[in-house]
Amino acid sequence: MPELFESLKSALKAESGYEFELQDVTDKKTGISYKKLVRKYDLKSLPTMLRFSREFHYLYENYICKHREIDWENDWRDSNPISIDYTEIWPDRVLIGTSGEFSILFMTTKYHDLEVILDSEDALYANREDKMKLARYVPALIKDTEVAIKIMAEVSTRNGFDPSEFKFFQLDDVGFCVKTEYPITGMREEKIAENCLKRVKVISEWRRRFRTWLSSMERKQYYESTKGHLDVFKHERRGWVVTGGVGLVKWPVKDKNTREKIINYHIYRYLSHGAPIFTLDGYGIVGYRINHDYKFKFWVDRKQKKFRKLSLIPLEKIEFLKEDFPEMFK
Repeated sequence: MPELFESLKSALKAESGYEFELQDVTDKKTGISYKKLVRKYDLKSLPTMLRFSREFHYLYENYICKHREIDWENDWRDSNPISIDYTEIWPDRVLIGTSGEFSILFMTTKYHDLEVILDSEDALYANREDKMKLARYVPALIKDTEVAIKIMAEVSTRNGFDPSEFKFFQLDDVGFCVKTEYPITGMREEKIAENCLKRVKVISEWRRRFRTWLSSMERKQYYESTKGHLDVFKHERRGWVVTGGVGLVKWPVKDKNTREKIINYHIYRYLSHGAPIFTLDGYGIVGYRINHDYKFKFWVDRKQKKFRKLSLIPLEKIEFLKEDFPEMFK
C-alpha cells in the first residue's frame, strides 16, 4: 500500500500541477483508518466568492451590511489550474471529491433575504419536485444546479462513465461539492491509480466548465433580474417590531432523526427570534406549546381568514428555467 499512496501522489501532481499532502485519518463513526491526499494551494489566489465560501460572516458584513456590489467577473473568475481537492484511500475503496464552490446561504441571503433548509445534503440536486418549488423563490440558484448537472452528464458520459457515479452534495452552507468512489478489493495497484485518474479528469473538467459558468454575464443576469426580497411582513412581538431574513424549509419531513434536527437547529431558531419561516409550498409555520410539547401549525391571517403564504416569483420572470422544467410552464 505505501507504494500505492506515493504512486497516486505523483500521478495527481502530474495530472493537476499541484502537490498533494498525505494524511493519516481515522473515521470518527467507524474507527476505520485510511489515507487522504489533500491538494495544497494558496487560498488567497482564489477569487473572493470562492476564497470566502466558508466565511459567511465576512461575505455578509462586506456585501450585505456595507452594500458592496459583487464585481461579477473578478469576484467569481478563477484563473488557477482546476483540480480536485482530495482523494481518500480506504481499505476497500477510493473516494475522490471536491470541497464545494460557493456559499449558497450568502447568495440566497443577498438576493432574496432567504435561507433554504432542506432534508438532506443532496436534496438540492436530486429532488426534482423540491427544485421546482424552490424555483419560484430562488430561480437563479436552481439554474446553477441544472447547469452543474448538465455539465456533469456531458463530461462523464464522454469519458465512459454513468453520470450517477458522480454525486453532488452540500457541506454546511457550501454547495456543489462532488464525490465519486469505486471499490478496490482485489484490484491491482496500477489499476487503482488508473481508475482514480480517470475520475479526477472528469471532476476537473466539470469544475473548470462550471467555474466558467459562475463568472458568466448570463448567470449574473439571472440573479439580478430576479433579485428582490420576498413578500415578508413586519409584525409585532411583545411591543417590538420583528424584521429580518426568511427561512424556507422542507416540511413536513418523514425521517424522525432528520425531522428532529430541522426542528432543533432551524425551526426553533426562527420562531424563538420571532422571524418568519415558511414551507417550500409557501405556508407560514407558527409554534405553540401544549404542556411541555412544542407543536407546529400553518400561519393563518386572521384578517383575511386564510393561510398566510409567500408570493411566488412570476413565471414570466423565470423563463430561463423553461428548458429545465417545461412542466412548470404548462
